[in-house]
Amino acid sequence: MTNRAPTLRDRVEYVLFRGAVAALGALPRGAALAIGRRLGDFALDVIRIRRRVALENLKLVEPDASRRRALARRLYRGLGETLVEFARLDERSGPWLRSLAIEGEEWLRAALEPGRGAVLVSGHYGNWEVFGAALAARGHPISYVVAEQRNPLVGSFIDRRRNRLGVKTFPVGAPVRRALRELRENRCVVLLADQDAGGEGLFLPFLGRDASVTTGPALIAQRSGATIVTGFIEREGGGRYTMRIDESFTVAPDDSIEDAARQYTARVEAAVRRRPDHWFWVHRRWKTRAPRAGRAPEPAAGTAREAPEPR
Repeated sequence: MTNRAPTLRDRVEYVLFRGAVAALGALPRGAALAIGRRLGDFALDVIRIRRRVALENLKLVEPDASRRRALARRLYRGLGETLVEFARLDERSGPWLRSLAIEGEEWLRAALEPGRGAVLVSGHYGNWEVFGAALAARGHPISYVVAEQRNPLVGSFIDRRRNRLGVKTFPVGAPVRRALRELRENRCVVLLADQDAGGEGLFLPFLGRDASVTTGPALIAQRSGATIVTGFIEREGGGRYTMRIDESFTVAPDDSIEDAARQYTARVEAAVRRRPDHWFWVHRRWKTRAPRAGRAPEPAAGTAREAPEPR
């Protein structure tokens, strides 16, 4: 996904990464997931990756400090399981992926029926990588819009694995015409629309606070005539998942982009409130402040320049 030449550090990280992937793949599923949970505990308690960010954000859904800490632990353990599960995904995963329960699949089929593709809006929720791979395994033509990895060797490996699982990818910064081309091929373009969109986003309520929301899904659907569906994946324990596809909607040429963005944002919020331990609370979702009258949007305090993430 990047043209940057790998450094020596990139190469060392890649060797370690491939070794970890191989080791996790060789373990029984239960043992590997247990390691993932321990990795989550380590990230929360020892190296404290974005712990302060997560605990501050979690106040929006859990005011009690004790329950908030317990929720944070479930969150980090879930992220560890997500990492391990993705590391174990390969060509042998097809039968398991096809066995996962899915509710509302008829909405996705109906969205693809006219031949104009579908825009599937989801979030960094549950195991979003398993979500795309499972939909592809069920025969749906899936194209994911993905962020670039810092390490180009790791990024290339991850993309090759996605591709072998039937998930096409293209980068977040790609021109809109790339998404339109995928839709003309009647593919389902998946956009994770739950992160800070900076000064170019619309400011809409999300979990009780104004947040910068991307208009990309609405604009792409309006220009292409594709239908929007929203969908999420949730853990049910024991390595089982339930995927949910929500009722579809369209964005006609004269429809409000804001109304469409408000609709899919509300659906992401409903999913987060239903299973708050599933969402990516470690992201600085409210980093960009809503503009005051006559002023442009500005980043929240402490985010105007790149700095180490708060712990």
